[in-house]
Amino acid sequence: FPVWWTAYPRRAPVIVGWRGGPGAVGLSQLPPDEIEARAIASLARHLKTTPRRLRSMVEAVWTHNWELDPFARGAYSYQRVGAANATDVLARPLKRTLFFAGEATGTGGSTGTVDGAIGTGKRAAKQLIRALRSLR
Repeated sequence: FPVWWTAYPRRAPVIVGWRGGPGAVGLSQLPPDEIEARAIASLARHLKTTPRRLRSMVEAVWTHNWELDPFARGAYSYQRVGAANATDVLARPLKRTLFFAGEATGTGGSTGTVDGAIGTGKRAAKQLIRALRSLR
């Protein structure tokens, strides 16, 4: 797990480990408990502590196997050739009742990124608020 991040600047007892590329393919074949053990060992190395000590501080672990996810199928979102405006279409609310967010709906060049997912969530929330205000 070469990448770790926190919720900084928010103080939250959460840390995220990430592994992509060929290394992720190998991990995707392992059972969740083995993935957890490898993640804890990796973070322990980064923090210069022992896996046993670090494990004693972990309250819960959640994993998601993007490689086996039938919707993501191991990939970030991407546009097909000729679909330059697809993100605009995907970002449009449906009948002012369904609002869409996620990296595939990012219209500012941030598709395939966490920033894109966060930004589109904020955009969809604003669309929802406007729709609710118009009902008053």
